[in-house]
Amino acid sequence: MKEMKFIPTVVTYNTLLAGLGKEGRVKKAMDLFSSMKEVGCPPNTVTFNTFLDCLCKNGEVDLALEMFYKMTEMDCVPDVPTYNTIIYGLAKENRVSDAFWIFNQMRKLLFPDLVTLCTLRPVKVSRIDDAFRVAEDFFNHPQEHTNRTSMKVLIEGILIEVEIDQCIIFAENLLSSRMCQNDSILCPVIKSMCKHKKVHDAYHLFERFTMGYGIQPTLESYNALIDALLEANLTEIAWELFEEMKKDGCNPDIFTYNLLLDALGKSGRIDQLFELHEEMLSRECKPNTITYNILISGLVKSKSLDEARDLYYDLMSGDSIPSPCTYGPLIDGFSKAGRVEEAKQFFG
Repeated sequence: MKEMKFIPTVVTYNTLLAGLGKEGRVKKAMDLFSSMKEVGCPPNTVTFNTFLDCLCKNGEVDLALEMFYKMTEMDCVPDVPTYNTIIYGLAKENRVSDAFWIFNQMRKLLFPDLVTLCTLRPVKVSRIDDAFRVAEDFFNHPQEHTNRTSMKVLIEGILIEVEIDQCIIFAENLLSSRMCQNDSILCPVIKSMCKHKKVHDAYHLFERFTMGYGIQPTLESYNALIDALLEANLTEIAWELFEEMKKDGCNPDIFTYNLLLDALGKSGRIDQLFELHEEMLSRECKPNTITYNILISGLVKSKSLDEARDLYYDLMSGDSIPSPCTYGPLIDGFSKAGRVEEAKQFFG
C-alpha cells in the first residue's frame, strides 16, 4: 500500500489489527498499534477496542488493562464495548472481583448493555448474589425494556457457567422480584435438566414455577418436557401434561402430536393412536411426513396392511413427501405377510 503511495487510514489499521488478533499475533499487533501515532494516524476508540480484544483473547489481560488506562491520555473515550472487552478478559481468567470493579466503574459513566450482563456470567457460586444484583440493576433501569430474549440469553449463559441448582436459585430470585413473569427463564432450565436426565426434577420445577409463581408456560416448554417424560418412560405424567396444556389454552402443534402418536404406536395402542390423530385433525393441525410414518408403522404392526397402504396413498396425494421410514415398514409388513408382489410396488 505504501509502495503504491496509498496512505493508510485508521480504518485500515483497525482492519489489520482485527486480523492479527484473530491469528493470535499479539507482538505484531502491538508493533502496528504503536506505529500509528508515529505515522500521523492516531488510534480512535474503535482501534483501542480492537486492540484490547486482541490482547484479552490472547492471554494479555494485564497489558490490556494498561492500554485501557491510557485511552484518555490519547484523547479516546472508552465506550460500552471497551468495558465489555476488559470485563470479558478478566472474567475469562476468573478474576471476578476485578471484573466487578471495572463494571462498577463503568456504571458511573455508562449504562451497561445485555452483552455486559452476559459477559459477567462466569460468576462462581460465591458470587451468585452479585450476579443477581447486576441483573436487577440492569432490568430495572428505565432505559431497559425487559424482553424474553434478554432473559433467555442470560439464563442460557449462566447455565454454561454454574451448576443447575445455582441457576435455579438465580431464576427464583428473578421471579420473586417480579423482574420476569414469563417462561423465558423456565424453558432453558427445563431443557438443561432434561438433557442431564433429571426429568423428574424438571417436572417438579415446572410445577413449582407455574403454580407457585404463576408462570404461563409456552409451547416450547411443554414440548421439551413432554418429549423428555416420554423418553424417560414417564408416560402417564406426559399425558397429564398434554391434557393440562390444552386446558390452559396452549394449543399443541405437530411436534407435540407426533411425540404422543409415536409413543402410542410403539406401545401397540392402535385405537388410541387413531383417536389422537382424529383429535389432531379436528384442531386443524396438519399432519406431516413424520405423522404419516408413525401411523403407517402402527398399522403394519397391528397387521392392518390394507389400511396402511391406503394411508400411504393419502400421503402421496397430499403435500407430504415419503421418506425411507415410510417405505421400510410397508415393504417389511407386506413381505412377511407373503404379499411380495404388493411389497415390490413400494420399491423405487
